[in-house]
Amino acid sequence: MNLQKPKMEMDLTEQKDEVMVLYEIYRNKLFEFDEKHSKGQISNAIELNGSVIKIGVSKRTINDNHEREIHLSKDLDHIPPISLAFEFPDNYPSLSMPKFSLSCLWLNSKQILLLEENLESLWNENKGSVILFNWITFLQNEVLEFLDFEKEIIIEEKDVSSLFNTPLKFIQELESYDVSRKEGIFHESLFTCNICFQDKFGKECVQFKGCDHVYCNICMSSYFETKIQEGSESGIVCPTHECSVEALPTQIKELVSEKLYSDYENGLIEMSLRGMIDVIRCPMRHCRVPTIIDLKSNSGECPSCRFVFCSNCLCTFHGLNPCKVPREKQRELMDKC
Repeated sequence: MNLQKPKMEMDLTEQKDEVMVLYEIYRNKLFEFDEKHSKGQISNAIELNGSVIKIGVSKRTINDNHEREIHLSKDLDHIPPISLAFEFPDNYPSLSMPKFSLSCLWLNSKQILLLEENLESLWNENKGSVILFNWITFLQNEVLEFLDFEKEIIIEEKDVSSLFNTPLKFIQELESYDVSRKEGIFHESLFTCNICFQDKFGKECVQFKGCDHVYCNICMSSYFETKIQEGSESGIVCPTHECSVEALPTQIKELVSEKLYSDYENGLIEMSLRGMIDVIRCPMRHCRVPTIIDLKSNSGECPSCRFVFCSNCLCTFHGLNPCKVPREKQRELMDKC
């Protein structure tokens, strides 16, 4: 009787059960598994427990005390995950641990090796049992303390991934991940609209940057449309009483029609032009391009149609000759520009 076969079948059953549990916990977007080749990958977010961590690039060691000159740094709420790639051997978990490798943007090869050694130690402590959840828990919750990175992560310039030409691009990549992660958390979280008081997921809402007030898209669409139709003289501010934070143009554009947003943009342009004493629109009806005025000669040349005109009467520039249009009419013409 072949005793090896039942053991292999038990291993296969445990592998399938482990994968099924991980799918339930982390969902497809974080956990991938190729059943045909018994291998997969997981990239789970590292828990910072609501705290901010400083991540920086050091240029060189200054003295024997290992004080480092940090020439680029950024405070982040979220940092890119450590990716765990794994492959199940036939005799896992009864005899062998999974083959695995780690990768991470902000860790050097020495730090990766330390983590891999610790994963092997965790296996040795739990040999014969499924291990992936233990590994993932360590990489998610304990890795910063293990590497003494609880308050800050300082990376030597020489260790910055070759994927980035400069340390600045590296920091920008980390910032981009931080922003993306915040947006993802917002979209999946539940909020109460401050206007209709209905509960909506963040993906159905607008959050004003700076005050963090949240409203549902339906209420904001109506609010933006009303403000634009009323002829708002400036940016559209948050509806909360006495809040002066303005909505981003992209937020407005997403929730109103193309024509209405065009009206809003044109209104802002007109408001800006009215505040500029040396800029008026070209008098030609088919043109109307903003034109810089020479205040000494009271003349302007349209950058589009090249029409040269008097900024007082808006007729063809007449040099030192007085305007033929009465002063009252000049004021009326200027108001129209």
